[in-house]
Amino acid sequence: MLLCYSGTGNSYSACKTIQSALGGDIGDIALRVNNENFTVNLEFNEPLGLVFPVYCGNIPEAVRKFVENMDIVNSGQHYIYAVFTCSSGCGFAPEDLSSALEKSDLMLDAYFTLLMPNNALVYMEPEDTYTIEQKLEAADTELEAIIEDVRERRTGAIRTVVGKYDPSEKEKHRNTYNKSRTTDNFSVTEFCGGCGFCENFCPEDIIKIQNGKATWTKDTCSLCMGCLNLCPYTAIMYAGLRPKGRYHNDVFYPKSAGIAMTLETKREHD
Repeated sequence: MLLCYSGTGNSYSACKTIQSALGGDIGDIALRVNNENFTVNLEFNEPLGLVFPVYCGNIPEAVRKFVENMDIVNSGQHYIYAVFTCSSGCGFAPEDLSSALEKSDLMLDAYFTLLMPNNALVYMEPEDTYTIEQKLEAADTELEAIIEDVRERRTGAIRTVVGKYDPSEKEKHRNTYNKSRTTDNFSVTEFCGGCGFCENFCPEDIIKIQNGKATWTKDTCSLCMGCLNLCPYTAIMYAGLRPKGRYHNDVFYPKSAGIAMTLETKREHD
């Protein structure tokens, strides 16, 4: 089984590739958290893959909440591995995830870094088309190796790219992430027409259309950046800024549909 959290599709794309090779179902972490469903049903000795992005060198808050409460109800030796999708390095995510798993009396057996295009385009400059294509091609090659490692149940930190994260600044990055998750940072311009795109898309079911405008109904989110990257009218701003560019993974966003959908719906259309 694979459990996925995805904002603009990199992690979902990786999940689909792993699933095609190894089989199993894909579960939507955000949906499970929304429904307070933390039970994971596995076959005897079935491996469990956790695939999600890295934010500020940390695991997404929705992933943390799910993993800390995760309950695997079946017996056997469940090989647990993680694939961290990120633009430059996984930072403190392996330690972060291991700590969360310990609260569920579980252990991380192996983890991998998968470098993919950046979507935090409020903070960073957009990558050009060539760079994006090169990253995606390299990711496909790396996924082949990850799949083989999982098939052989290899353990440890395998081809992990930490990136430019200073271990002494772990708490600083964690605090930065928590402050960034405040939804007061989000606002809309006059171009928001209340189309409902972001409401339908938001993985954590936080955005609602109220009085004809997108409104964030909870104090914090996991900061997936999906709403900023996928708004049809580029009407969403963060900290008073519009994204410098936009990005989504084509596997995640069916071109023929014209609107982002829940993971369950996406699987029906793939």
